[in-house]
Amino acid sequence: MDTIFFQPTKENWERSIRENRPIVFIFQDKLCTHCRSFASTMLSNPDVQQVLFSAFIPIFLDVYAYPEFVDRYSEILEPRHPIHSINGGFLGKCTNSSPQRFLRNLKELKRLEPQVQDQFQDLYGSHSFRTVILENYQKFHEKLDLIAEISLSSILRGYDRIFGGWKFAVSPLKFHPSATLEFLLLLFHRSRDEQLLKMIIHTLNASITGLQDSNVGGFYEFCSNRDWTEVGSYQKTIKNNTAIAMNLFHTYQITKDRKLLTVLHETLDFIEKNLWDDSKSLFQTALLTHMGEKLINELTLTENNCDTICFYLEVKEILEEILGKQNYFRKAIKALNVVNKFNSEFGLPHLLYNGIEDQFLLRDQVAYLNLLIKAYSFIGKNSYLQRAEQQLDIVMKYYFDRKIELFKDRTAFENRDFGPLRKVLYPILENARMVENLVTLSYLTSNPTYREIATRCVASYYSNFGISRDAPYPPEFVIANQRLVESPIELLIIGAKEDLVVQRMLLEMKKIYEPFKIIQQLDPKADRDLISKKIPTRNHFQQPTAFVKIENTISPPAFYPKEISKILHTLLEAIKYDVRSD
Repeated sequence: MDTIFFQPTKENWERSIRENRPIVFIFQDKLCTHCRSFASTMLSNPDVQQVLFSAFIPIFLDVYAYPEFVDRYSEILEPRHPIHSINGGFLGKCTNSSPQRFLRNLKELKRLEPQVQDQFQDLYGSHSFRTVILENYQKFHEKLDLIAEISLSSILRGYDRIFGGWKFAVSPLKFHPSATLEFLLLLFHRSRDEQLLKMIIHTLNASITGLQDSNVGGFYEFCSNRDWTEVGSYQKTIKNNTAIAMNLFHTYQITKDRKLLTVLHETLDFIEKNLWDDSKSLFQTALLTHMGEKLINELTLTENNCDTICFYLEVKEILEEILGKQNYFRKAIKALNVVNKFNSEFGLPHLLYNGIEDQFLLRDQVAYLNLLIKAYSFIGKNSYLQRAEQQLDIVMKYYFDRKIELFKDRTAFENRDFGPLRKVLYPILENARMVENLVTLSYLTSNPTYREIATRCVASYYSNFGISRDAPYPPEFVIANQRLVESPIELLIIGAKEDLVVQRMLLEMKKIYEPFKIIQQLDPKADRDLISKKIPTRNHFQQPTAFVKIENTISPPAFYPKEISKILHTLLEAIKYDVRSD
């Protein structure tokens, strides 16, 4: 639709009175199929456009961006079925039968209002006078204000615009900044700033040039030269390779660049062939490849295994479809089953198969909790969600400091009894991951208590540690905070896991990378109570049905994979682009 709508600004209110052109509000819900149908059939009609733009001032309002207007018309504004009104007078709904009928209504109301009156004095100073572009393009900075500004500016100061990548403090060594790239991917989704995407791609290319072993495969930890051609570390870690694979996959989902997919495939092959220990069904921590050096690190760290399994679960179906690769999921399930066996009263031990005294660190508990949440989202078994809540109880009991309202870094055995903390630290990265886990669980279970704990945790960091331009919060914490203040998109599928339509719907959802999407496959029988909380307006599901949910707004039901894919694309396009103003 090529129509250019006005914006709800004071200048346009004054123009309405000065030119005696009544304002027509056209309320829009991004998820509403009727709204899109109205736009394509009514508003694109040449006769309607001629009358609408010559005799009126039409204003296109997103119902979520302009809550004051929605409140004003709440008595006649039905959910997901926006109305049209002229300066406070009711015009009609988006189900008008024809352009001709809509035109008759417009002309009749114009005739009955010979002189336009200002009905909106009380809204002049309200939130709604910020334009849609400010609401959508700069939402991240509005929500997080100083924290996002300082963190982003600090990150950009360390960026090497010549060779790509980021500086490693004052050291000449460079490393792959995986968290920074996920942060920039988030910003790109919010702003569609092509410069951010160029930085992401430039950094990935620099890492591929300087850190990838083109002969054996895999990525080294870091290198020492400005042009990334001399490797300063001969260690290839599971943590580094999984993090780079994640960046490659998420960037590929945006760019569809086959080069990134090829490198991703090579990286996963390296992980499987060189870092997978088949005798233990776990991933080992690192591989030393320098000539003359011996492999000295055969430990299988709990955190690294959990994070790698999570990534395998995420890419499984998409890469199987694109590459025909069938073993990602099997490896993930094998490792998941082994990790699950090591759960104890105090959570998971830090080292598996190491033969030394057990340590219980927060980072392992956080990674395991995240793994259980991802396993529930991608596999669909309710037992994973139940175990996630049990794991959260452990973390809250042994790691949450109720005085300071933050999570402590470790717990240790002493004489086989639960002993005191050896050192009380409140690691920011692990606390950030806990915030994300808590927010996700609050949506998966519809339990607001988890969000309340996350909110207190974030507030405690603000009050206890402050923020400065010299020491901003790292990307992980900014992302977690964004997760807390912004409502994720929930993608719900009601149907049996073994149903082929359900599987195809899941695949369509996973193809669209959005940092805060939460995918749930719910069985209409086993998950009846949770479904009634999520979708209270429906209680019969005779065939697989998909919904997109943002807070309390639910899209119309979709019954075919391509249908849910279309809804998702429409929603993301609506978030990307503003309604053009005059």
